[in-house]
Amino acid sequence: MKLNHKLTIVLIAVSVAAFAQNDSASKHVSVKKQFYVNAGIGESTIFTFLYSGQQAPLYNLSRSLVYNGMVDYGISDKVMVGICAAYQSGTGSPEAMYEQGYTENFTRLNISARVLYVVYSTRNMQVYCGFRGGVSYWTDKVTPTPTAGSSIQPTVGNNTAYPSVQAPIGIRLFAGPVGFHVEAALGTPYFIEGGATFRF
Repeated sequence: MKLNHKLTIVLIAVSVAAFAQNDSASKHVSVKKQFYVNAGIGESTIFTFLYSGQQAPLYNLSRSLVYNGMVDYGISDKVMVGICAAYQSGTGSPEAMYEQGYTENFTRLNISARVLYVVYSTRNMQVYCGFRGGVSYWTDKVTPTPTAGSSIQPTVGNNTAYPSVQAPIGIRLFAGPVGFHVEAALGTPYFIEGGATFRF
């Protein structure tokens, strides 16, 4: 697994270097009135949010990748605004639940908007940073269903909404209207994400 991760990083670095070399003499290309449709997968620290206050051991921890979609639109030469959605699910059992045979199943749906500033833009490459803010909608269900009066309760509760903020830095590489993107970010709903990008 570590070897695969290292190989992925090397391939990304080589691709970026190749595109940068080809772009070295290129002029800035405006993003105004351009649409960018992005779809990707990412990783998050979702268990930190759920169980950061738990001192006891945790069991049955399992989570999906973050499934992320974004549509960005250029409103000026270097500024884009976008709408975003991200979804993740998982399971977990704090010790008190585990000892009694319970597991909680949770989901997080993040709906947000973002503003991006394009630091570098040519026909083949974009580098950007920005701010993303929105709301994360959670569901949290314990299975099997606890009996009436049980002390076992969901960690989050059902259909609970929490604000989300994120500061992403990203790069897009294009071959015509089709490309791929990679983002690193501080905040929710992911800290690393990558996937396909389509430019219109």
